[in-house]
Amino acid sequence: AQNTPGVEQPIAPAAQQEVVKAVSVNSDEVMETVNRLKQERVQQQRAEQNRQKELNRQVELAKQQRIKEQQQIAKLKEEANKIAAKASSRGTKLHTVCENYLLNEMTDVKLRTMMPDTKQLFMSLRPHIDEHVGDVYCIEQALYSKTLRLAGRVDCIAEWDGKLSVIDFKSSTREKSEDKILNYFMQCTAYAEMFGEITGKPINQIVVAIAVEDGTHQIFVREKSDYYIESLQRYIGKYWRKRLTNK
Repeated sequence: AQNTPGVEQPIAPAAQQEVVKAVSVNSDEVMETVNRLKQERVQQQRAEQNRQKELNRQVELAKQQRIKEQQQIAKLKEEANKIAAKASSRGTKLHTVCENYLLNEMTDVKLRTMMPDTKQLFMSLRPHIDEHVGDVYCIEQALYSKTLRLAGRVDCIAEWDGKLSVIDFKSSTREKSEDKILNYFMQCTAYAEMFGEITGKPINQIVVAIAVEDGTHQIFVREKSDYYIESLQRYIGKYWRKRLTNK
């Protein structure tokens, strides 16, 4: 049939079926795509939730670990403070006893009533004091040095085997190796330098007498060497540089 201009021609039945089929197919594809996108979105949300949960878990674990570490540090500090306080008290008591003994102020009553731990420390050093210490020049004496810019209080300056010496009495929970007590030798060297600067009497020997808690002892008799002096000067220089930096 011929098309009449201006008149809408009806769609043939076969063509209508094709259009409906195409529309139906396209609708199914759209719905499939929409459902797939929804599922992907749900999966993404679940994955994001899982990632957030894992992140929160890691944050909580890190927080708990920090708390645990802080508790451990606090405990270690507390133990360290207890040990330091015990060592300070123990050392002070030993110094007092040795001072009294060297000043001939140790009576039998004082010795008998002395606390057992202090008495054990003192008795381990007493034979060496009796055998080696001669004339005593000063005990618990405040000293200073303008050259070193230092001040301190020395335990004892006396003759040890006839040689003028700085004598330092120490206490310890266990025996110490010599390489671990350089600071003791530096301290004695400082006192020797101070005493020499003030009195004009040089001291070339230092003695570190250590009483150990188990009843043993260690006696270190050393010459005041250049190594100790240089170590002391480096320490003093470091101290003053730090003070100037912190101003």
